[in-house]
Amino acid sequence: MTGLNLEHWVLEVGIAFLGAWAVWKSLPTDPEIDWQQFQLALGHAFQGQEPDTGIFSRPLNLVSWSALKVDASLTTSEDLDPQLLAVLGRKLEETIVVGSEELVADWARLFELQRLIADWSSDSLLPDLEKVLERRSQRFIFVVQGEDVQRMLVFLHANPAVRDFTGAIVVIEPIVDNDWMQEQFNHTEMDVEANISIPYFVCESTPTNVFTVASDPSGWKAIEVIDCFPEVLQWMTEKSLLWVVWIAMLLSKRKESV
Repeated sequence: MTGLNLEHWVLEVGIAFLGAWAVWKSLPTDPEIDWQQFQLALGHAFQGQEPDTGIFSRPLNLVSWSALKVDASLTTSEDLDPQLLAVLGRKLEETIVVGSEELVADWARLFELQRLIADWSSDSLLPDLEKVLERRSQRFIFVVQGEDVQRMLVFLHANPAVRDFTGAIVVIEPIVDNDWMQEQFNHTEMDVEANISIPYFVCESTPTNVFTVASDPSGWKAIEVIDCFPEVLQWMTEKSLLWVVWIAMLLSKRKESV
């Protein structure tokens, strides 16, 4: 009987271990990327300079740093290195860009992506998103600016199913309700079912830290905030599509690292 009891105990410990391992694997995680260093390297490469790549031997798989040299007045896809354009296109092919007509148009000028013009105050937004989502593998990229950022966040908070099909959120010069952010913008209120958290790429001229989110005691992580370099806003002001390439690079780097 002692042997049977021992075997039973070992079996219970094994089951408990496997259960704990399954829970740990299900927690949303982030790739370990030094985004500050990676963006510094991107900035140098865009200018045709040899970047201090550190641990990044290549910016993306199959793409060399030299392929990132582009003219600051980038206006069409023809101005990009063909290999870089092809790789970014493949990385983003399962995404649907959602945002205002102006912002979505910039993405359309470079990539042949499915897109949706969004009115964040419209009651038809949720049905519209459901219509364009044709496969479970597809993910939304929400690109929002100014006061639309708050409207978008409230919409996502109210619709958990949409968050589960969100691949990334790009916020530009956000205007938000600070009280709402403190109460609702956290890992619990903005949770996701997938084991990969949603990246929020925050582009603002004056850092406000309103997107700072405290760690959850349980280890649950549904949000990753990535601060974009100021050049993104400068290029937008200059009507250069470099800002789209920059965000696409960050998106693609994170996607191939998870």
